[in-house]
Amino acid sequence: MYDNMNMHSWNFMGMHILMWGFWALIIVLIVWALISLLGKPKDPHKGQPTAREILDVRYAKGEIDQEEYQRLRRDIDKAEH
Repeated sequence: MYDNMNMHSWNFMGMHILMWGFWALIIVLIVWALISLLGKPKDPHKGQPTAREILDVRYAKGEIDQEEYQRLRRDIDKAEH
């Protein structure tokens, strides 16, 4: 009889641990989902060309001459460093 009671207490404790583990897992999954959906702000400049890329395109299209290109490129390089 003592062995049977001891077995019930272990079963009860095991179920109790599983219940807490289940709820902890649910909470972790909810927090992970919220962080994934809302956590990281989007980079507003992602996908937009840099100043250097715009300058290269303008020079390639012939909108600016070589002298102006080099002057603007130096200005951009100074601003980036």
